[in-house]
Amino acid sequence: SVSFGSDGSVFVAEKAGLIKRFDNMADTTPTVVADLRAKVSLFGDRGLMGFQVDPGFPAVPTAFVIYGARGKVTDTSPSPTAVVIAARSSR
Repeated sequence: SVSFGSDGSVFVAEKAGLIKRFDNMADTTPTVVADLRAKVSLFGDRGLMGFQVDPGFPAVPTAFVIYGARGKVTDTSPSPTAVVIAARSSR
């Protein structure tokens, strides 16, 4: 997912949960601004599914993300390796 700040910055959110910021379109060295890899489930087609920086960025330093979240193994699962997956949105 790609999102643009009003200051020209470019944010790239990877399926695995890593979010990088480039200062502008010519920048080749990003800064990692968030690492959600420990929270994101990559099972099947899941992963980080959406990312949007606030329209007022950088004056409003907020971003929104939605991803398939890792869960706990349940005792009632049909498979001992099954994991509960839920969508999670965060700010």
